[in-house]
Amino acid sequence: MKRTGRKNEWSLTLFAVGVMVFFPPLMNLFDKPTLVLGVPLAYLVLFGAWGVIIAGIWLGVRPSAPPPSKTARDGGE
Repeated sequence: MKRTGRKNEWSLTLFAVGVMVFFPPLMNLFDKPTLVLGVPLAYLVLFGAWGVIIAGIWLGVRPSAPPPSKTARDGGE
C-alpha cells in the first residue's frame, strides 16, 4: 500500500510522541502515591497515553475520501 499525503509524517510524529511518553524518566514524574478516582496516577497516565496513541493510529490509517468524480453534467467525459 502506497502512502500519500501526510501519513508518513503522522506516523513518525506518533512514534516520537509514544517514545517520549513511555520514557522511564518521564513516567517517574507521575509515580506518586496520588489516587484519581481510586486509580494510581501513574496507571492513569500510562493507559491514557496508550489510548491516545491507539486513537492516533486509527486516525492515521483511515482511508481518505476519494476525490469526487466528474460527471457529464460537470463537464467531465
